[in-house]
Amino acid sequence: MQNTVYTYHEEMGSDLRSLLDFWADSWSRNGWTPKILSRADAEIHPLYESFLSHCQSLPTVNSQEYEMACYLRWLAFSVVGGGLMVDSDVINHGYSPARMRSNNSVLILDAGRVPCAVSALETKLIVDEIFSADPSLAGLEYGKPHMSDMTIMMASHFPNSCDCVCFGSPGWQEADLVHYSTYSLIVCAGIESPAKRDWPILVPPLTAAHVKPLHVITS
Repeated sequence: MQNTVYTYHEEMGSDLRSLLDFWADSWSRNGWTPKILSRADAEIHPLYESFLSHCQSLPTVNSQEYEMACYLRWLAFSVVGGGLMVDSDVINHGYSPARMRSNNSVLILDAGRVPCAVSALETKLIVDEIFSADPSLAGLEYGKPHMSDMTIMMASHFPNSCDCVCFGSPGWQEADLVHYSTYSLIVCAGIESPAKRDWPILVPPLTAAHVKPLHVITS
């Protein structure tokens, strides 16, 4: 469905139902049909086992549970045939289905190339991009080798637009899609270790709050 927007969720010990409800409401109010994908969707993909094994071989400074969820969302996205996949902390402030570009095989909608919002007609290209990631080419994070779907997608050849803007970055207050990343909330709003279950309370006041500028777009 052209107006369907997907996000991906796995239970990792935190109750994020209020955030997911807040996310879904922001999209449905702007003409979208929000749907939440899970590992059960990813497991349907015929390459699930080999893809998971490959991703587990890639170095990360994050927990394996978190990193595998980030990778597996692209398999789940492929199973449903693509469309629009966004993080659950990408809130819609006025982005309608009519704004979608339908002629790109893969388009990263984030101004900083973070794959928090991705439109894709050919999801196999994303799966292949991750499959081709060479662990020996990992960068360093906190002095340790690290790769993620974010670093892979940011380094890819996929084009990007500026439809989605990270909270605190130039133009975020006028943007119809805003990525309220954990990092940006800490740096720009002084919200230490924001509990995402509390976002329905936190996010609305931020639109009018004094916010420090975010000089480095990250997730």
